[in-house]
Amino acid sequence: MGDSATESNAQLCCESCGEKDAASMEFTHCVSIGVPPRFGYYKEHPTRRFLCHKHAASACLWHCFKNSLFGCWGFPGIFLAPVRTWGNIRAVKERFTVGFGFTAVAMTIGTFPAGFLAILIGLVLARS
Repeated sequence: MGDSATESNAQLCCESCGEKDAASMEFTHCVSIGVPPRFGYYKEHPTRRFLCHKHAASACLWHCFKNSLFGCWGFPGIFLAPVRTWGNIRAVKERFTVGFGFTAVAMTIGTFPAGFLAILIGLVLARS
């Protein structure tokens, strides 16, 4: 067994690049198809990692994309995938400084199907 000070310093480094300025990040993506429990499937997949600013932003965008791709195709995912996307963005914003551009891109990636469906429903309701 190693020195406890060395072990604690190793835990604070980024898992991807070894940068010292890293934080514990938890990202969640969900999979939603149909209406569970009989006619569908819903499951959340949380991931906890130590990441630097660059890799945290990259992991956030990746989880937002997975929410967009797998989370919006059933109930309750159509409602919860955007919430999980915002939680992922908020996790990065709490620990690192990110700009409005990152937030806008991540929300666009993470809510594309739900946003697209909301726009279509709005157009249909506006024409009625």
